[in-house]
Amino acid sequence: DNSYDIYFLDVVMQHNGIHVAKEILKKIPNASIIFTTTSKEFAIDAFKVQAFDYILKPIDKVEFFDSIERIMKKLNVKKNTWSIKTNDLSLITVNLEDIIFIESTNRRFEVHLSNDKIITSTTIRTKFIESIPFNLNDNSFLLCHNSFIVNMNKIKGIKDLEFIMENDELVPISKR
Repeated sequence: DNSYDIYFLDVVMQHNGIHVAKEILKKIPNASIIFTTTSKEFAIDAFKVQAFDYILKPIDKVEFFDSIERIMKKLNVKKNTWSIKTNDLSLITVNLEDIIFIESTNRRFEVHLSNDKIITSTTIRTKFIESIPFNLNDNSFLLCHNSFIVNMNKIKGIKDLEFIMENDELVPISKR
């Protein structure tokens, strides 16, 4: 009786994975299925059952996390959270309200949280602002400098050209 949003299946298993996917979709029509397999030959059959993705083993972590990010967008997973790929290629989900500020350094970003934790992302390949997956205007976030985004609900004060954040860290404000 349990149903899930995402199912990971192999094509080659005790019961044919394509058949299992068909059975899942009969019971849960909007389920998302990702095949992870060593077999290239069933890819067309997988897409006949509307598989979301087909990932060959051994699984490449970057490809896997890209697939997870795309499926999370498709499922519209909790808009008030952000899943961040870290340096060690793990995935950490944070509540947006816990973010004090985000800093871009050396093609990575550091997310400073209310619990004094700092999460460092994997290398980003796009511009800093393009790598943020949420709408800044809808979430009380402000790009106050080309390398900093602040949570406006976590600003304690302003001194000269810097925000004083609730954790007492100073974040520069662009003169523009």
